[in-house]
Amino acid sequence: MPIIIGYIIVPLVLITMGIIQRKYPPQDINSVVGFRTRKSSKTQRNWDIAQQLCGKYLIISGVISAVFFTILVFANQFLKLSDITLEYLFALPAFLVIFTIVIVNKKLPD
Repeated sequence: MPIIIGYIIVPLVLITMGIIQRKYPPQDINSVVGFRTRKSSKTQRNWDIAQQLCGKYLIISGVISAVFFTILVFANQFLKLSDITLEYLFALPAFLVIFTIVIVNKKLPD
C-alpha cells in the first residue's frame, strides 16, 4: 500500500511544482530558485523562457507519471509484480525530470 501512495504523491508534486513555476517564476536570475543552468542564466530573456518551459514540462512529466502509475496499478492486479520491481518503476519520474532539463536547455537561444 505505501508504494501506491507514492504513485499518487510523485505526480502531484511534479504537477504542483510545474504550476508554481509557471504562475510564480523567479523574476531575476539567481542561484537559489528556478531552472538554473549556465545557458538559462546567460541572459534575462533565457531565464524567463527557461522558467516557463520548465514549468510546462514538469506538468507534462507529472501527467505522464500519473497515467503510467495508474495503468501500472491496474495492470499489476494481473501481473503480480514484486515490491522491488514496483519500487524500481519510481525511476520513471526521475528520468522525465532529467529529460525536462535537457529539453529546456536545448530550446533556449544561444
